[in-house]
Amino acid sequence: PTGAPAPADRNKKVKVYLNSSDTLFGQLRDANFEQVGALVKKRATFLKSVQDEKDELHSKSVGEIKEYVRKLKLINIQQEKNLLSLHTSIALEIKQTVSETDFSRRLELEQALLQGSVSVEKAVEYIEGLVYKRYPLLKVLRLLCLTSLVTDGIKKLDALKSELIHVYGFEIVLMLERLEDTGLLKRADAPSSIASVAGMSLTSAGVSVAKLTNKLTQASGWEAIKRRLRLVVEADDAGSLELLAQTYSGYVPLSVRI
Repeated sequence: PTGAPAPADRNKKVKVYLNSSDTLFGQLRDANFEQVGALVKKRATFLKSVQDEKDELHSKSVGEIKEYVRKLKLINIQQEKNLLSLHTSIALEIKQTVSETDFSRRLELEQALLQGSVSVEKAVEYIEGLVYKRYPLLKVLRLLCLTSLVTDGIKKLDALKSELIHVYGFEIVLMLERLEDTGLLKRADAPSSIASVAGMSLTSAGVSVAKLTNKLTQASGWEAIKRRLRLVVEADDAGSLELLAQTYSGYVPLSVRI
């Protein structure tokens, strides 16, 4: 469906399929979470101006009325209002999530790791705290893998794995093994399995973005790859970021640069 249903019960969850036929979603899908509220507000202001213009048609000329009718043919006001209501609700949910202390601290650590401004010991200490609080497993593993990739491995990985298994159960053993097999998790003293990345391409059979990331960082080191491909972008004097870096608050995904 391209339109948003008007929910009778606000406490009832409704599954909505988002796609590019939704003009507002087209603007929001690649936006940084900090921009969502402003974009939704801008769309609301536009729809209000269309409604206000309708109320003033009695004082318009024939040419202006024709222009207004032409504008209406381009947009479905009722559908746009429903979509605006939907995205306003989503924006409020996003605002609530990003306002939480845990989200802010996690984001701060992710950015510090990418920028190289935090030690691996501090990062591991923070991750251990999340484990003890039984933080959602996937979010913990994402931080752990990020730490491993940008610091070329974690010295106390075995101890961390034991803590993870103790807290989250033996069901995650296979998952941890697979993360090590792909190179997303690595001991700091483990020898590199890749001596060179010459001739490597994304079209090579069996090479995923995750494996490619690991191969590049093992061969050259995260700091070298970060500089060479400009993966972390600083804001200019006006406080603006390169378009590719806006979505991730200054980080450009490796897959985009290659």
